[in-house]
Amino acid sequence: MRPKRTPSKFYAVHRGRQPGVFRDWAACREQVTGVRGARWAAFRTQHDAEQFVRSGLRAAAPAPAARGRAFYGVRSSNPAVPSAVFDTWAACQAHVHRQRGVAFRKFPTRDQAENFAHGAAAHDWALLETSPDEFARAHKLPPPAAPFSARSVVYCDGSALANGSARATAGIGVYFRDEPDLSLSEPLTVPPYTNNRAEVLAASRALQLIWRNLTAVPAAAPRPLYVLRTDSEYVVRLLSALYTAYDSPAALAAVSNSDLVVPLVQHYLRVKHWYLLNAACFDPPAEFALEWVRGHDNEPGNEEADRLAREAAASA
Repeated sequence: MRPKRTPSKFYAVHRGRQPGVFRDWAACREQVTGVRGARWAAFRTQHDAEQFVRSGLRAAAPAPAARGRAFYGVRSSNPAVPSAVFDTWAACQAHVHRQRGVAFRKFPTRDQAENFAHGAAAHDWALLETSPDEFARAHKLPPPAAPFSARSVVYCDGSALANGSARATAGIGVYFRDEPDLSLSEPLTVPPYTNNRAEVLAASRALQLIWRNLTAVPAAAPRPLYVLRTDSEYVVRLLSALYTAYDSPAALAAVSNSDLVVPLVQHYLRVKHWYLLNAACFDPPAEFALEWVRGHDNEPGNEEADRLAREAAASA
């Protein structure tokens, strides 16, 4: 009798019903079929597969790309525009032309472009100053008696009066559409008082509240799937693309408004990775979404966040 061959592939599920490494395609398929945003890949080694499960990162091809070859990754926070990867600039340009709430970048390999499009960043754990294992030990939930299915939409906005002038004041508004008692209206107390700084602080405070609601309750308590919406393209660019260029909090501190940006990125990464870690507790399996919405477009939740921000700025 011939000895049983070791499987030539390891199937890794980063986002699906049950993340993990599977020894055959049929088992992997059960975890990803019908799951929105499912992410899986096949690897030759178990080590690479396990790395993908933890980080969602595909290792870049070791061989250099063909001369002149490039791939274009699009990371979208605009629900009307899907994230995607393109082989040509013309195709990428057509996809993003006149679209807002999107970021795009050129890469030498398809794997790097895929990582960018799927929001898998190489330095998340360094920016959080922890490891995947430490994070999992602290925040992995036990299997719930019934999958979580509630959804909670949160809007955040910032406002500056006399923006950029010596007499400027600024404030933030965070509106929990489905949990209105959690909403807040606060002044920006650290100058300079600008729209951008107010928008960053608004998103940061929203993420702080979301994090508290995810972690400051008993392990068996149900959690909602939070969606954070903002009309700030500055915030969307920071959290979908710009932060990925930095490999430590010290490096990120070089950016403009770093006193607010560094905490914002860290709050975002905690929430993002909490949902990735506990995706199997939700039905369907969940990931945290940051969505761009058009400002002053009669979206009630966004209008309420704007009102709260303007009230705070006026009272500062």
